[in-house]
Amino acid sequence: MGASPLPVQTQPGLMPEHEAYVENRRWWHQAVLFVTVHIVGSNNNFQADIPGASDEFRARDRANIAWIRAAFEEARQRQAKALVLAMQGNPLLGRNLVEDFPASSGFRSSIGQTLLPLVASAGWPVLLIHGDTHRPRMDQPFRWQREPLTQLYRLEVPGDTDVRAWRVTVDTGRALPFQVELIEAAPEPR
Repeated sequence: MGASPLPVQTQPGLMPEHEAYVENRRWWHQAVLFVTVHIVGSNNNFQADIPGASDEFRARDRANIAWIRAAFEEARQRQAKALVLAMQGNPLLGRNLVEDFPASSGFRSSIGQTLLPLVASAGWPVLLIHGDTHRPRMDQPFRWQREPLTQLYRLEVPGDTDVRAWRVTVDTGRALPFQVELIEAAPEPR
């Protein structure tokens, strides 16, 4: 879209076995790989008490895991300088004092067992963008093998009744490669 469209790849186009997951997309801008993944709020729809929810969750989780792994492989092959991953669900919403991703977490496989080890072994910074709880913040709350995962940044976007937005700049030459600025909503016209 726009004056200078970028080529976009979809998971159904690259992995026909996951044809239902058209939300899973990726594109390059300069040396940064941008990836969207269909991970939703309310515990990623991992709700055993709702008929059909568990089946939906498991199928989508398999597709998301395959897409995340493929993104990191693509980034490795093309020597990415950074990777930006965007999703809806807040992956830390179900954390407890003992575990960030307990067995009851719908983010355990896709984030805890897939994304975090991939980030830990990657040679580039990763920005994880999510909504869901809509508390605008930029931090580094993730750990891998009990140590802070210093190359993984989390950006939570406003939403619901908060109509502000983030402007994100990626400069892989800086110690903190992701610069963010919260943009206030324009005043209502009189």
